[in-house]
Amino acid sequence: AGTGLEYSRVYDLDGNKQPVGALAGDLILLDFFGSWCGPCRRAIPAINELNDRYASMGLHVVGVACEYGQTSAALRAADDAVRQFGIKYPVIVSPMDEASELRDHFQVSAYPTVVLVDRTGQVYFKGEGGDAQSLRQLDAAIQRALSGSRVAVK
Repeated sequence: AGTGLEYSRVYDLDGNKQPVGALAGDLILLDFFGSWCGPCRRAIPAINELNDRYASMGLHVVGVACEYGQTSAALRAADDAVRQFGIKYPVIVSPMDEASELRDHFQVSAYPTVVLVDRTGQVYFKGEGGDAQSLRQLDAAIQRALSGSRVAVK
């Protein structure tokens, strides 16, 4: 079983197309953000904290930089964001000027959007906005998922 995205491809920060299946982990938190998005920038410290707190317990955080411009401009913006905002987790790039199976699959229409999935592709949590309440809900969903609760939270 898999996420259903094994054959989708995204860019790494070096501009190489990588299969999304390479993101495999027990529990994956996808943080769809843009460097142009104020709420996204404000949520990054909290996502860093979740990564620090839960990585040893099986959480794999991946930033999905949704940047405008041609591929090279989107890659530069994402790389700059990683350095400027101190992102501690891996970041892949999904240029906004290109079609994205990943954004489409998770129906991302607002930024930031966080999606918590297990290795089978079950969505435990999807949240938008990056405000304190949605981040608390995300933290609770991570705790439930890591404790073995199979109740998906949407």
